[in-house]
Parts: sequence; structure tokens; C-alpha cells
Amino acid sequence: MRPRNHGQRTAFTLIELLVVIAIVTILIAVLAGSLGRAREQARTTRCLANLRSIGQAMCMYFGEWNDWFPFARSNWPGGGLPLHPFYYGGHPGRPGWPGYDRPELRDSPQGRPFNAYLYSNLSETCDDPSQVGRPEFEQRRNLPVFACPSDIGGISHTQSADEIVGPPAYFKFGSSYDMNYHFVWHWAAASDPDDPQRFVERPAELKAVYLQASNHFLSRQMAAHSSRFVILFEDPFDSAQWNNVRRHGWHRQLDRHSFLFLDGHAAYVLADASRGNSGLGWKTSAGAWFYDPNDPDYLYRELGPK
Repeated sequence: MRPRNHGQRTAFTLIELLVVIAIVTILIAVLAGSLGRAREQARTTRCLANLRSIGQAMCMYFGEWNDWFPFARSNWPGGGLPLHPFYYGGHPGRPGWPGYDRPELRDSPQGRPFNAYLYSNLSETCDDPSQVGRPEFEQRRNLPVFACPSDIGGISHTQSADEIVGPPAYFKFGSSYDMNYHFVWHWAAASDPDDPQRFVERPAELKAVYLQASNHFLSRQMAAHSSRFVILFEDPFDSAQWNNVRRHGWHRQLDRHSFLFLDGHAAYVLADASRGNSGLGWKTSAGAWFYDPNDPDYLYRELGPK
């Protein structure tokens, strides 16, 4: 009979096996977190690359159109507010929101002004809602530079909770990135001094004048603050500044959002809207400075047309 070798172990004990499983589980959790952060960092980089491409298109558009920003189709659609925040570029959107359901706001892919500087052979045809689901309908919506890879849905102005509802903004509206259109409302639409978020239309004979004044303000910002004035931002920030609340951006960080500035550069920055329309070197909508005599831009509220 062969003697038993007491110095040789032939199997793990139950405790040793449980320890190994626990260590492996911890390592997987740590690795998964690191991989998740790395993936989101890659998405953030892609998002900023998209915004920089849009910024190049914006600068080319400005050069061709004498620094006039494309506020709305025909500059002022009949009835309602003077613009929607996605008119500048992207695909035409889909049924279920006013920018598509109102025929006077519905655009062809070529009709959104920045698109021609980014894509060729764009369709000039405006959709008929009966075309939804057809191959050509979806083909007209293949403009990926306007899609943030972390876009998981927009947040409405009436929604104060920090939660995402609905399909991606790119899918529904045509772009993940809102235009910073708030500043134009202080000229192109009249605001109630007691309720700055309440806007009504200007008299018809004054619409063109006020729209030109708002563009005059933008040209002043281009001359003085082009590297810090925000012109596009990811959709969650829009409702954050509207409601003055803190908001997670699409890249899963609280108070951090992707911005495009007037000079064409893009950055992922700290943007705590609950503290007002200010930040680390950037400036956005009209709200704070328009009512603050101590703000250096306060004098611009009296601007007239160029």
C-alpha cells in the first residue's frame, strides 16, 4: 500500500473557495466600474468632437451670412414663439413635438441651415407625416454628427425632477444639442418683468426690429466674449437653467454638461444652473444679466438693430 503524503493538498476547503469567489467578485466589480467610466469618457470625447464639427459649420455659416444666426425658419414663423431650439441643424425630427407637428416649423434636411456645411446630397423635401416608417423617412434622419452617444432622452421645461423621460432627443427632435435661444426672447418676444419666463409675441410691425436687435447682441458677444458665450448645449442643461435646478448631464455627472461656444470650441464643463446663469468663465442665456444692473452686459438690453 502506498503511504499517504500528508504534505500534499489535493483540494480547496470550502472557506478557501468562498474567499477566492469573493476576491474575484470584487475584482470584477472594480473592473466593471473602470470600464464603465472609460466607455463614458470615450462617449464624452465623441460628443465634444460632434460639437466641434458643428462649431466649424457654424463659423462657415457666419462667414457666409454676415454673422447672422439662423433663429428660425424664415426668421419668424407665423404664430407662437419665434423659434425652436433645434432649427439650426440636425434632421427634421418626428411627429409628437411642435417643431414637427406645426407645418410652418417643419424642415427638410437641407432646410436646417448648418447641415449643408456637414453633409452633401441632402433632401430638399419636407416630410409628410404619413411617411413615418418608410425607408426614405429614416434615411433622411441619418445625420449622426448631431447625436450625442450618451443621449438618453430630453427633459421638458415643466419637469423639475432629475429624470429622463422619452426617446433620445436626437431621435425625436433631430439633434441632441439645443441652441441657446433664451437670449433672443428678451427682444424678439416680450417678457413680463414680474415673470421672466413668461413670453408673449411682439406686435407684428416690431418683430423684424427686435429680431435684428437680438442678433446685434449676439454680434457683440462674438466680438467680446466669443470664447465664453455658450451657443449650444446638451438638452438636460436647457431645463436645468430654465428651472434653476441641479441636473445630471447625459454623461452621468451632476452639474457637468457639454457646451459649444461662439468661437467654435467645445468643452465639458461644470454648470450648476441652481446658482444662476454663471459659471467658470462661461456665459449663457439672458436671464441673470438682463435684470442685473451690475452685470457688464446689462447695457445691451437697450440695443437696437445693427
